[in-house]
Amino acid sequence: MRVQPWADVPTLECTLVDETGGITVVFLGRRKIAGIHPGARIRVEGVAGSHHEKLAMLNPDYTLLEA
Repeated sequence: MRVQPWADVPTLECTLVDETGGITVVFLGRRKIAGIHPGARIRVEGVAGSHHEKLAMLNPDYTLLEA
């Protein structure tokens, strides 16, 4: 996880990993999200694309999962 501004907009970037690989999940306009922290389990839904030549998803819908 890291907070990385995009064009002066606070942006929270997280790497979501499962047995198939990883994806960068980007939340524009956010510095933190309650419940999302290293090791948290979440499910995301949205349109995947490329960001800095990596698989990424911008502002996805997300669900916090039980640990």
